[in-house]
Amino acid sequence: MDKSKHAPYTVLQKDYDAHIVKDSKSKTTGYAIMEPNDSLNKGHIISVDTPSMIMIKEKGNDLILSEVDPDWHLYEGKDEDQYDDNGNFVGGEGPYSRPWKENESKMHQLRLTLKGEWRLKEKGDNYRIISNDDGKTVLEFDNKDAMPIEIQLAPVKKTYNAAD
Repeated sequence: MDKSKHAPYTVLQKDYDAHIVKDSKSKTTGYAIMEPNDSLNKGHIISVDTPSMIMIKEKGNDLILSEVDPDWHLYEGKDEDQYDDNGNFVGGEGPYSRPWKENESKMHQLRLTLKGEWRLKEKGDNYRIISNDDGKTVLEFDNKDAMPIEIQLAPVKKTYNAAD
């Protein structure tokens, strides 16, 4: 028996780039974004520039958006000790043996583009709207320590249907 036919949710995408699931009853869409994607275009999200976890709940005309960059950004680039002279990954003893494991988490800015023109219902120090015109809104979040950020957005005007 295929249980997915009777599931209380709809799978919008399930591939290498993202897993996206919408629960119609709670009007919530969950996004596990594995790679930056500038043509995601699923539900409310058009694009995101960072692997991330995002949930969007529709509450009347508003959106409650929660996002997190789960990468602590303890180091940048390749860990050269884990590659041979030809650039091939040779592994090692795992991440818990790495010298950078005790580094402080670095702040990383995540950029997210939504369908529609939205405004923030509350201001915050770690998020902002970069633009909200041409039927889309670009948000920026200052992520650190893999801590989630939750915001509430209200429409500037109704310009699209999330099902599109």
